[in-house]
Amino acid sequence: MSRRNLSLSSRNENTRNKQAVRNAVRFDHGEIIAHFHEGLSSVKGQMALAHTLNEKGNKEASDSICRSQIVMAESLLDFYLHEISKCCLCEMYDGVRAQSEEYSNLRVSLFRVEEAIYSKASRGWLLDQITEDYSSACFLSERSMRRQLTVIGISYKDMLERAFPDKSGDQRAKIVSKLFARRNAIAHQGDRNHVDATLNQVDETYAIYCIDCVERIVASIHSLVVQGLTA
Repeated sequence: MSRRNLSLSSRNENTRNKQAVRNAVRFDHGEIIAHFHEGLSSVKGQMALAHTLNEKGNKEASDSICRSQIVMAESLLDFYLHEISKCCLCEMYDGVRAQSEEYSNLRVSLFRVEEAIYSKASRGWLLDQITEDYSSACFLSERSMRRQLTVIGISYKDMLERAFPDKSGDQRAKIVSKLFARRNAIAHQGDRNHVDATLNQVDETYAIYCIDCVERIVASIHSLVVQGLTA
């Protein structure tokens, strides 16, 4: 029986293909709101399907779509807040938007500081830093949305007043929290009550109301963002 060669061969160095480093893309106001409207159009298309299914007597399937689109609408709002925050903070850096107090307190890693020093004219380092910081953040609760709007120089109260002029102050104050609570119930609990596992009621009217609230909030924020440009 021949003996096996168990000696180790030398390892070839630098033979793996290097992964391309992806830098964050900076979108302007028009592109950001277009991304939102593109997603919203898809949501409304799904709601049309929910209506058709309900008309045909398949309420269970219709309700399932309604629930999914409530969550989807909230996710579009969250992504919009991420993108418009990055845009506004970069504009503060560029000097075309008044700097908020929170802007002055942003934490920047030493790696990004070095990148900023050596890249000189490039602003990509700031966008990459913000993208990295916000990658796991959720801005949908009342507290986090209020804080994030303050970061980009927008009053949460002004946003609500502009979004819901037909509502009283007390009614406006509860909208964001209720949207977030229902989104969480659907996404994390199968839309069942914690106490007795009862399935929460949903229908087209309620889902359309939630989607309309999200659309109003984004429209209000966006108008305040554009209004806040200084140059």
